Amino acid sequence: MPPATRLPASPCFTAIAAVTWAGYSGLIGYLGGAAFESNSTLGLAVGLGLALSITALGELVRYVLRRRRAATAAG
Repeated sequence: MPPATRLPASPCFTAIAAVTWAGYSGLIGYLGGAAFESNSTLGLAVGLGLALSITALGELVRYVLRRRRAATAAG
């Protein structure tokens, strides 16, 4: 089965991607811990709010593109 991105998965690329992901995830955790050290509930609320906002934006883009493609195909 081909990968979802249709790109060949080379070991070097995979290693670079893993190190990058681990680095920025660790940095986000460290900065979030420092910023919300005294109020973890606020940190949870901000994290959930950001996650829901990003998801809603992605779905809005998909919706608009789908409608645009349907309008172009129809006419």
